[in-house]
Amino acid sequence: MNSSCNKDDDKGTASKFSEVLPGKQWVVSKLLLNGLDVTSSSLDDCERDDTIEFKALGVLESKDNAIKCQGVPEVEISDWSLSSDEKKLTFNDTENTVKSFSATQFTLEDSEFGFTATAIYTAK
Repeated sequence: MNSSCNKDDDKGTASKFSEVLPGKQWVVSKLLLNGLDVTSSSLDDCERDDTIEFKALGVLESKDNAIKCQGVPEVEISDWSLSSDEKKLTFNDTENTVKSFSATQFTLEDSEFGFTATAIYTAK
């Protein structure tokens, strides 16, 4: 019997990253530098509630939410792109490697200058 419900959805996973990104607001839940958790020392309180939303046509909307960062616009519009093989996500002028994803979380990695930065995003 064929059903439109995918069993992976029940586990919070998705089959394609391009299906996970749109329609959700994402927050950075953890930052790692060479495997060490640097979330507390890298994100100011005003950044911890900020969200990003990947919209149609490559539009990225970043919001400075309840705790305002001084000098930061409430909403910023920029662009994003996903490679055809869905392994590279580019936004804020940075190309990131997609390490893992589910329906409610994704992990990106960027390696430069001998450091590996990992960011975990969670759906709000």
